[in-house]
Formats: sequence, C-alpha cells, structure tokens
Amino acid sequence: MKNLLSLLLVLGVFVTQGNCFAQVKKFRIFNALLYKNTPSLQEYGFEKIFLFYEDELLDMPGVVKDNSGRRINETKILKAARYSKKDSRVPVCLDIESWPLDGTYKQASREKYLKTLEIFRRTNKISRIGYFGVFPMDSPHADYSFNSKIRESVIMPKWNSTNNYFKNVGRAVDIYYPVFYTRYKDHETWVKIVKEKVSKIREINKNAVIYGFVWPQYYTNDGKFAFIEDDIWYKQLETLYKYCDGAVIWSHYKGADGKVAEFSTTMPWFVATKKFINKYNIK
Repeated sequence: MKNLLSLLLVLGVFVTQGNCFAQVKKFRIFNALLYKNTPSLQEYGFEKIFLFYEDELLDMPGVVKDNSGRRINETKILKAARYSKKDSRVPVCLDIESWPLDGTYKQASREKYLKTLEIFRRTNKISRIGYFGVFPMDSPHADYSFNSKIRESVIMPKWNSTNNYFKNVGRAVDIYYPVFYTRYKDHETWVKIVKEKVSKIREINKNAVIYGFVWPQYYTNDGKFAFIEDDIWYKQLETLYKYCDGAVIWSHYKGADGKVAEFSTTMPWFVATKKFINKYNIK
C-alpha cells in the first residue's frame, strides 16, 4: 500500500509537470535579415525561412507594359519549389508585391496568386507555404491613424472589401505572413493593428499558423530607417507571442543614416530579442 501511494505521488508530479509543459507555447523566430554579414543566428534560437522575392518567381520588370504587375515565370517558380523541397521543415514565404490588390487588375492578381501556388505545389507538395502580406492586405493605417475621421466610412470598408475579395487566396495557403512594420512611435495603435489583422485571419481559419513580419526599424519613405527603441521592440515581440505563432524578423540593408548597415550582436534591438528568446526558452 505504501509503495502504491509513493507511485501515485510520483505520477502526480509527472502529470503536473506535463500540464505545465503542455502550456508552454511553441513560438518560432525566423531570420530574414538583410544587414551586411548577418550570420544564421541559429545559436541564438533563430530559424531558417525560405523567402522568395519577385525576381526569383516572376519575369523581370519591363515585360509588362500596363500596371497589372509582372508575369508568372513557371520555370522560376518550379526552381524555387525544388529548392525548398530539400528541407520541408523550413516554411516558405512568397513575396510578390507588384500584383495590385485593388482596382482594375485585382481579378487578374487573384488568379495569378492562386496559379502560382498551383505551379509551386506541382513539384513541392510537402512544404508549408504562404504569401507575404496578401491576406490580410497590408495595414490600412499606413497613412491614417485609428482616430481618423474617415476610418469607419472609407478606410475600413475598403480594407474589408479587398480582404473579402482575396479570401480564396487566404484559404489556399498553409501559413499566414501578415505585415506588422512600424511607422510611428505609437505602440498602442500598433497593437490594435496586430489584433485587427490576426482577427481577420481567424475569420477564415481558426487554426491558422501566423508568422508576423516585423522589422526593427521605423518604416519611413526617405530611405533612412531609424531603429526602434529596444523597449518598444521588446513589447512588440511580447505582443506577437500573445497573438501569433512566430515572428519573421526582416530588415532592409540600410540603416538609420541611409547607408548599408552591418549586423552586430550588440545592436540594442538584438539584445532585446535575446532577452525575449531566453525568457521563453525559444530554440
């Protein structure tokens, strides 16, 4: 009897520990940095992502004479599919931004997005794949704040209409890559945008895998991208941990002075990222 009680106590400890471990969230961080001399960062908990840009998927600029965007290049897409198939554990992101999501050519764009997936999956049916910033489309708040007088009358109806039109593209992917770049020093609004986009994805896929694209610099139009304050950056990572399944940390190759930036582990944003990774034991 005594031995039985001891066994039950031991089992109880393991069950309790099992429940604790079960509650630990699987959160992934992917390296998409373009800074000069950026290493793999695997030792810090970063993972690889297959990120294919337009040049690797479409005809080069100049072939199309209207504003419908660049044409599908089947040979390039199949090449990308074969390359990514070598390691199907690595998620795939297709970054095609020249196809209009609104206006005259939106139907052609929708068809091309679906066609590209079909071509890719002819060769690679095992990798998980998604589009950069297609569903939901990029933030409607790029030029307007949440307090804009035309938010409810113009901004959101247009944004929702576009997303409704591209729902079938959203349903066709395996992974969602919403864009969460930072334009202003307004963290509260940034959080609202994250929640809004995640909610839009959940409308069509409650079990969606969401890897948000973030950039440790402010997204400006002058080619000089100031770095986000490390405390704000840390809050952004915490927000993504709460609402998403991972973060794709991307960067331009330019720094705050508009010149090529070289990667360093002493960058304040990277130090903050390491703190976040250590907190959640991300490996």
